[in-house]
Amino acid sequence: MQSPSIYTARLELRCGTREIYNLPWNDRDALARVMRVNIPGNWPVENYDQDPLDFSIKALDENPASEPWLLRYFIERETNTLIGFGGGCGLPVDGAWTIGYSILEQYRRRGYASEGTAALIAEAFRHPEVVKILAETYPELVASIGVMEKNGFRYTGNGSGERVIRYEKLREV
Repeated sequence: MQSPSIYTARLELRCGTREIYNLPWNDRDALARVMRVNIPGNWPVENYDQDPLDFSIKALDENPASEPWLLRYFIERETNTLIGFGGGCGLPVDGAWTIGYSILEQYRRRGYASEGTAALIAEAFRHPEVVKILAETYPELVASIGVMEKNGFRYTGNGSGERVIRYEKLREV
C-alpha cells in the first residue's frame, strides 16, 4: 500500500504512525491534538488498547514498510471526527492479509464499517501479492458478519481463538 490516507465518499482512513502509537491508548486529548481531529467522549472504541499499538510498533520496528498495512483511523470527513479504527495485522503473509475494524457505538449501523472495509479491500487488491483477505469475528456479532458478507467475504470455519469464526475474500479473477 502506498497512500498515507485512503478516501471514500464519507471517510478518511488515515494511517497510524509511530507518534500516534506511542501515545497513551486512552489519552483522547493527546490523540486529538496529534491527529487534529475531533474525538467523541466515549473514545476509545472496543479493542483499541495497548495491544494493537504495541503490535504496530513492533511491526514498524521489524519493517518500516508495514506502516500502511497496519492500523488506520476512520475519520468522518464532514465533521473531522474520529469514529473508529481498522486495518490490517501487518504485511501480507503467503498472499493473505488479515483485517479488522471497530466503530464507535453512535456511528454504527450507518454503513461506515462496510465503506471502510470496502476501501481497505480495494487498496489491498491493488497489490498483486495479495490473493485473499481474512477477517474474524464471533458468531453473535451479526452486524460484523453482515459487513463481511456485504463486502463479498465467505464463511470458512473456525478462526484463531475459542468461538472465533473466520471469513475470507479471494481476489476476483
